[in-house]
Amino acid sequence: MSTFFLFSLSSVLLWIVASLLAWLSHRRSSVMLYAVGIILFASYIGWIWWQMERPPLRTMGEVRLWYSLFLSITGLFLYIRFNDRWMLLLSSVLSTVFIVIGLCRPELFDKTMPP
Repeated sequence: MSTFFLFSLSSVLLWIVASLLAWLSHRRSSVMLYAVGIILFASYIGWIWWQMERPPLRTMGEVRLWYSLFLSITGLFLYIRFNDRWMLLLSSVLSTVFIVIGLCRPELFDKTMPP
């Protein structure tokens, strides 16, 4: 779980800094930093997929990882497409909420989801 903390902390910091840069009208650097955060978080998901030898979709904690990843990808896409500065901040906050739930309740990574 310590690797999850490191990957999530660095991704969240990159997303927040990119969101603040978007508010300061630094479009290129905010897109680059946000994309690096997404790649970092996606690499963590890929790493646990490789370690478990199955897709990480069996527990509620694993599903929340996917929520965070797809929320951040959607926020970046909408920011690039429509240039809404608040979209990066909103998706960063929502992704961070799911990550914090995973950090505060690590037992969710052990409970299997109902069929």
